[in-house]
Amino acid sequence: MADWRIPSDGDDVNPFVILATADLPNPPMTQQEKRDELTATHRLIQAKYDAGTPFFTRSLFRDVVRQLETIQQREERTVSIPGLDGLTVQFPVETGNEYQYFQPGEDRICIM
Repeated sequence: MADWRIPSDGDDVNPFVILATADLPNPPMTQQEKRDELTATHRLIQAKYDAGTPFFTRSLFRDVVRQLETIQQREERTVSIPGLDGLTVQFPVETGNEYQYFQPGEDRICIM
């Protein structure tokens, strides 16, 4: 089991953080629409699981690594991953931006 703790001032910490963003629906969804979408998502995941569909394959991880390794040479800086519904989802990737995620003396951490 991993030993998780908040880093202290003297720790040599160099975290790798992935920040994912998504466009919010416009107009915003109602509570009922959110419940319906969540229920449909749960049903889709359960059906795929029951059918023995692999969610995370070695080839998928290898492809994501390949995309990340070559992202500097490509014009479009995205990583494409097939969704459970069969549609490809593209995640924009930003590099070189640093985010302060921990303030010494605070009793909480914000990880984006």
